[in-house]
Amino acid sequence: MSSEVECFSFKPRFFGFEAECFSFKPQVSGFEAQGSSLKPEVFDFKAECSSSRSQVFGLKAQRFSLKPQVSSYKAESSSSKPQLFNLLFS
Repeated sequence: MSSEVECFSFKPRFFGFEAECFSFKPQVSGFEAQGSSLKPEVFDFKAECSSSRSQVFGLKAQRFSLKPQVSSYKAESSSSKPQLFNLLFS
């Protein structure tokens, strides 16, 4: 359970890992639902966490939609590099 919280704080940095982590969450939360009667405090914290997660995920989606433009620009610049290299070499 503590590892899940750790995982959530780890999320904002890596989108690729976040997707993996996010798909893994339902299984963990399913187990938590079983143990929720044992640890109401932890479950309440989880609920808080999950409500804020959608905001973080929304921000991620925005960030991710920005990336393709940058990567396409990089592809452009990398395709123009050989020409530049040939120019310098000759």
